[in-house]
Amino acid sequence: MKVHALFRLLAFSGMRKGEALALQWNNLNFKDGEIRINKALARGEDNQLYIKATKTKGSIRTI
Repeated sequence: MKVHALFRLLAFSGMRKGEALALQWNNLNFKDGEIRINKALARGEDNQLYIKATKTKGSIRTI
C-alpha cells in the first residue's frame, strides 16, 4: 500500500522520485494543502544515500 501512495504522489504532483523520498514532515502543510520541495535523495559513492539540492538548484517549489 505504501508503494501505491508513492506512485499516486508522483503521478499527480509531477515531482521526481528522489524529491518524494527526501520529503520530511516539515515540508507538508496540511492546513493549506501544500508540499514544499527543496531537496532530493541521491546515491553517491559506494551506493550511499545522501540528501542534495534539487535539480533546479536553489529553487523551492510549492505544490
